[in-house]
Amino acid sequence: MNRNSPKYVIASFLCLSLLLTGVVAWIDHSPEPEPYLIPELHARFDPLRPGYGATDYPGNAAADVPKSYAKILIAELERTRNGLSVDLPNLAPQAGRWLLDNSDLDKDGVVGWGVPIAWDAYGDGSENPANTAYTISTAITVQALLDWMEQDPNSPGPQILAKVDEALRPFVDPEMRTPAGLLPYSFVETDRQYDTFNPAAYLAGELQRFSLITPDKGFAAALRGAADDTVQALLDYKMVNPETGSWYWRYSVQENVSNDLPHASYIIHGLLNYIRYEGELSAQIDFDAVLAHIKEFEAPASADREGYIRGWPLLQENIERSARTYDIGMALSLLCNLNYSPELSRKMISELVKYKTEDGAYLKYPVGSEYADPLVVNEYEAYLYRGVVACEAAKSRNLKDSVTSVRLSDTTNEFAPGADNNQVIPFVRPFSGEGRVELIATPAAISVVHDGSSLSFEATELPLAIFPTGNGNLSITRTLPDDRLLLKLLSSDGSETSLVSITASADTQPMLRAARLVGQTLYLVYYDNIAQGNFLERYLVRDGEIQRDGKLITLPLLLDPAGGTYEMIPWVDVLASDNAVHIVGGTLNARIIGDVVEEGRMDGCHKIIEAVATPSGPAALCLAAEGAAEPYFVVAPSGVNVPRIQSGVVPYNLSFRRGSLSIKHADDPDSYREMLLFDIERIQQNGWLEYGISNAEARIPWSQIYYLNGFLDFIYLAERNDNMADMIGDIVPGIRRRLDLEMAIIDQHWREGRFQTRAFTIDRSPALFAVQTSRLLLLMDRYLNELQAPVELEGYGTLLQAVHCLEDHIDTLAYGVEPLHWLSGETANLRWEKGGKFYFDGVAVPFNHQNEWAYSVLETRSSSSCPEAEQAAIQIIKHFQRRIAPDGELPANGVWDYWWGTAYDGWQASDGISINKPEYPGDHIKAWISFRSIDAMSNLAASTVLPEWIKENLLRSASYLVASGKLYPFVNYELTKHGEPAVLKPIVAMRYARINSPWDLQSAAWAYLALANEAD
Repeated sequence: MNRNSPKYVIASFLCLSLLLTGVVAWIDHSPEPEPYLIPELHARFDPLRPGYGATDYPGNAAADVPKSYAKILIAELERTRNGLSVDLPNLAPQAGRWLLDNSDLDKDGVVGWGVPIAWDAYGDGSENPANTAYTISTAITVQALLDWMEQDPNSPGPQILAKVDEALRPFVDPEMRTPAGLLPYSFVETDRQYDTFNPAAYLAGELQRFSLITPDKGFAAALRGAADDTVQALLDYKMVNPETGSWYWRYSVQENVSNDLPHASYIIHGLLNYIRYEGELSAQIDFDAVLAHIKEFEAPASADREGYIRGWPLLQENIERSARTYDIGMALSLLCNLNYSPELSRKMISELVKYKTEDGAYLKYPVGSEYADPLVVNEYEAYLYRGVVACEAAKSRNLKDSVTSVRLSDTTNEFAPGADNNQVIPFVRPFSGEGRVELIATPAAISVVHDGSSLSFEATELPLAIFPTGNGNLSITRTLPDDRLLLKLLSSDGSETSLVSITASADTQPMLRAARLVGQTLYLVYYDNIAQGNFLERYLVRDGEIQRDGKLITLPLLLDPAGGTYEMIPWVDVLASDNAVHIVGGTLNARIIGDVVEEGRMDGCHKIIEAVATPSGPAALCLAAEGAAEPYFVVAPSGVNVPRIQSGVVPYNLSFRRGSLSIKHADDPDSYREMLLFDIERIQQNGWLEYGISNAEARIPWSQIYYLNGFLDFIYLAERNDNMADMIGDIVPGIRRRLDLEMAIIDQHWREGRFQTRAFTIDRSPALFAVQTSRLLLLMDRYLNELQAPVELEGYGTLLQAVHCLEDHIDTLAYGVEPLHWLSGETANLRWEKGGKFYFDGVAVPFNHQNEWAYSVLETRSSSSCPEAEQAAIQIIKHFQRRIAPDGELPANGVWDYWWGTAYDGWQASDGISINKPEYPGDHIKAWISFRSIDAMSNLAASTVLPEWIKENLLRSASYLVASGKLYPFVNYELTKHGEPAVLKPIVAMRYARINSPWDLQSAAWAYLALANEAD
């Protein structure tokens, strides 16, 4: 038998990244930069026929090799998923298409894949015809096709399912077994007499995998049975290295020779997949011992030879040949996907230079090998490409730049022990300008004390802004609990002389964005959620009256980075220059002249953080685009000197005084603390944020819950980090007081039915959405469990029940329903039922919606009324991982789809999918960072009920994305709960330190942690 032939070549698995306890180490590459080989290896393949080339068979004729196509397909899926070398053409569709179109090349009516030559595999005189289907070729192709189906939403999923089903059905036939009970080498009778371990092990993993996909329960049971039979035989025939304790296998029962490197790797891979897909005998497999065998292929240096990678293990002393490129490629894909033994993977990569020819090709054996002619094999280069991609994907998650890493203390500082009965509402400043401002709340009234004088408002009216008028004050108030916006003119004694109700579209209340009194004219900007835009109203204030002045002005888009549906998010201000009034916010610099709006933009500004008036127009402190060397810069009108921003500091409090601009720099604990208070008190509604807001327009889940979690984060961090305690310790009691006040109102909203939202239904009818109630449940649960003596939340129990059981929700819990190539028949998912009031009735909810529900279910105690919720939540998380994060490896580029299933594919009216949306082209947008952060936190929280390797992969990949700014910094909360350090690159911390809108507060807490510890 020709031991150098590639007869059992199979693809290594894509993104398995299985991290069994005690097995895995983080990739820690040496300081010496390794060559980046993806482009040069990719160039070795014909884009139209990538698996075609010279073969390692007699004559070395060029041919199409199924294993080559499959290897390239798997490699390309991982490369594109992780954003590696994005300029290279994607070979996956071409490779996958070839495999589907060439599934029965020997024309025997049996779907399968083999090798393109006639071959006597065992040297017993029984030559099989060319393109005979072989188990190993079929196994690798099945893996590649299923990876394609699960990881590429544009793959031909239904065709893949049908083809894989056809290919695997013959293997469940009990006659298709070897004498030892293994899956056969091929279906040919003469081959079935040999008990060959590696192809059987590899296919067993794929049978177990498909048993979880097929809706045919009988077939699924048969697949599991065949996989179990093979694994039992492997357990029966395992060998143990007496020196290392590793498990290994001979090539077959009939032969007394160990497997070489690729075939040993096939067995490891097959057992790995069997465990991954919950095989019945998994607990009997000591995977630590199985994986340890791969280290035994590294030969140490000797007196006459440097260390090298062996083709056979050290215990096979009679064979000392170097490994082939095929061997190294297979082993690299295993090592790097598992993050196992980084020293060995580095050694293998360093060896590759020995195989490289002058024209960039890679030989089968090292250049100059005495035992082989120089030969370049397409299949081996495909294996090598797969291994290199796996290693580059692993390296791409390493934090190459400096990172601030803060491990929180297990012991806690004593902060915020409970309500202190203080009546002051902290962090609110309705009066503009200098002077001390204090708000005092009693059951009867809210008093605003400013420089010794006091104004009183009803307890159900929040004074959002107050402007002195010379003989009194003009106030803007928001009423509780109905969110009405009122203008009141108050005389010097505080009595009301004029009242105007500010209105927006029918059936909604306006949201105050900014206001300024310029002379006798009030310029007021509000957001209308039905119109989804910002509007300018002007009111003339004189002679004790308030009168509208001019027409309602529709403002240009602010262009928040999140998109057009987020126009309520960016900070907005009204500024008066010598000759005009300007509205600034987002990137907008609009000049208002009468009823005319002149649209302008702040050049190069990603988002305006602050702005001030100068005589010739606004000057702004801008957040720079991502990737800029410095995160902030100042834009000013021509002729106005721009202050210099020092490198490595966070600028704040831009001002224009005595003819020049100035700005403060935060670079130590005192200035950071000052900047934090400055931001909270200046942003939305002068520090009120969303205080007391109802959920009619969904502001509680998508704004208030963010910043209340941020307040909790500040307390959480001050209690567990001395530098944070020193920096903000004196304001923590105020944070706690604000939390108690707002949580009590939210609880009341829930109990009295005001958490239902009208913002997302076709007829504005109130509805509960699972993603929103789940966020509320998580917030309440955290507040009640993390703080001492919390305010009683009477609605927590009913909320818990409602979320777990989806009581009175617009979402429903279903099993299956979606097309099988998207979701197996019995997998849980949340849906908007056909005929419901949501715009997209009849389809499954997006990833982040159902992940948030799963997060809340798994984080809170079980609801006895709905015990199925926990298992449904686990299935939902596993579904996300199959599609987006195999075994918990979140894509290294931080890019993944927002939606899935029918909603991704789209539909025609004739399909009858939806009533409210009869036809739809499909939603192919990528998830925004806020949704990705929900996905990541949900998966991290769920890792406590998932296998350990998934938890380790999630922690590692999420840490990279958070530190790099590809997830929000507050995802660190879940990382630290699992014992990991909080991580942020310094420039990311600087970008998120400034608070521009309420929801920024949650990320800012973690930015301040990084800054506080850098300043130490």
